[in-house]
Amino acid sequence: DANRAKFAANSTPDIRRELVRINESIDEYVEMYSGVDVTEKTRLMMDIMALAFWSDASRVATFMFGNSVSNRNFSFLEGVRGNHHSISHHMDKPEALEEYTKISQWHVEQYAYLLQKLKSVKEGDGNLLDNSMILFTSDLRDGNRHSPRNLPIILGGKGKRKIKTGQNLIFEKETPLANLYLTMLDTMNIGHNRFGDSTGLLSGIRA
Repeated sequence: DANRAKFAANSTPDIRRELVRINESIDEYVEMYSGVDVTEKTRLMMDIMALAFWSDASRVATFMFGNSVSNRNFSFLEGVRGNHHSISHHMDKPEALEEYTKISQWHVEQYAYLLQKLKSVKEGDGNLLDNSMILFTSDLRDGNRHSPRNLPIILGGKGKRKIKTGQNLIFEKETPLANLYLTMLDTMNIGHNRFGDSTGLLSGIRA
């Protein structure tokens, strides 16, 4: 709309400065097995997504931290001595669970970094996070059991203030994840009656 175009025009110098800042050359993922700290590289990817939203180059982005059998060595985290996949098969051993928790915490911290990045960018009478929906989840709840049920899901952002934030919702067992996707599509006024195996919209999410 006109307000967004005006905002983008006024923000162009700041966007250009951000482009220069993130124009860094970092070695490819040769550090997968060596335990090199990939936090900076991951956050640069987050910065690129935020810049895409900010500049209106795109309003849709996906980012996968690793594949489902990621062997990334997380020994760059204090107290972690191995790779993600092996540690996820923790067999309920306290020492392995502690390492697994630290790896999971690192992932959540990167997600929080993206939310804060979006929140720091003013847009209209709010900020980018207010106008976004940022979904964070995994394809498994517990790597040890390969359980895909009762997934841990965080939905950040207010979706142009259509999403009710600051709440913890628990839905009935066997509720399809696609119901959340359908609800997000509906929030964006994309008229679909069904998405995948969805059975309807989720209650309690919309403001």
